[in-house]
Amino acid sequence: MFGTLDCIVFALYLVATGLYFLFFFDFKRTEARLARLVLLLLLLLHLGVIVVRAMALDRPILASRAEALSVTAWCLGVMYLAVELLSKRAEFGGFVLALATLFQFLSLIHPVPRELPPILKNPGFVMHAWMNIMAYSGFFLSFLFSVLLLVMRREIKTHHLGWLFRRLPSIQTLDVMSAHSATVGFVLLTAGLVAGSFWAKARWGSFFPADPKLISSAVVWVVYAVYVFARAAKVKSQQFFAALSIIGFCAIMFAFVFVHGIGSSIHGF
Repeated sequence: MFGTLDCIVFALYLVATGLYFLFFFDFKRTEARLARLVLLLLLLLHLGVIVVRAMALDRPILASRAEALSVTAWCLGVMYLAVELLSKRAEFGGFVLALATLFQFLSLIHPVPRELPPILKNPGFVMHAWMNIMAYSGFFLSFLFSVLLLVMRREIKTHHLGWLFRRLPSIQTLDVMSAHSATVGFVLLTAGLVAGSFWAKARWGSFFPADPKLISSAVVWVVYAVYVFARAAKVKSQQFFAALSIIGFCAIMFAFVFVHGIGSSIHGF
C-alpha cells in the first residue's frame, strides 16, 4: 500500500517540477496556476501518506534515512509554496521541486529497517528532526535566491541582459526573499538544536557530545547567526549576504555528505 502511494507521490513531484519549468521557459500565468494547484494537491497527498504511515507504525516517520528523505521533500515543497504565495513569484518552482523530487526518489530506494531503537520515539527527537529539516529547507531557498542574485548582478555588470534577467524578479526582491528564508531557517534551526540537545542528553548522557556531525551543525548555526545579526545591524552589502548564504549551505552539505558519509559519527543521519 505505502509503496504504491509513494510512487504516486513521486510521479506528482515529477509532474509539478515539469509544469514549473514549463512556466519558467514559457512564462504563461495559466501554467503557473496549474503548477501551483498540482503542488498543493501533491503536498496534501504526501502529508496524508506521512500521517497514515505514522499511525499504522505507531512511531514518528523520521526514524530511518528513507523516511527522513521523504519528509525533507515535503518540507521543501511547503517552504517553497509559502514563498511563492507571499512573493507571488513562481519562477523558482522548477529548481526547488527538482531537488524535492530527487529526495523523494532517494527515499524510494533506501531500505526501511524493521527494528528501530526506542529512543527514536523520544519527543525531543521528533521536534529536533522536523525543525532541522524545515530549517535546512529555508536555507536551501536562501541559497538558491543568493545564487540567482549573483548571476543577475554579473549580467548587469557585464551588460549582457539575457532571458534569465527578464524572467527573474529584481535583485532587491531576491535579496529580501533570501533574507526571509534564511531568517526563518535560523529560528527553526535554533529551536531544533535546543530540542536535539535534550534528545542527546537522553541518548548519550551529554547535551552536546563532541561528535563531528554535531560540531559541524554548530558551525552551520554560527554562519547563519552571523547572517541574521548582520542583517539586524543594517549591513548593506547584498554580495556579502549572498556569499554568506552560499557558505552556510555548503557547510550543511559538508555536514551531511562528508562528515556522515566519510567520518565517524554517532549521529544516525
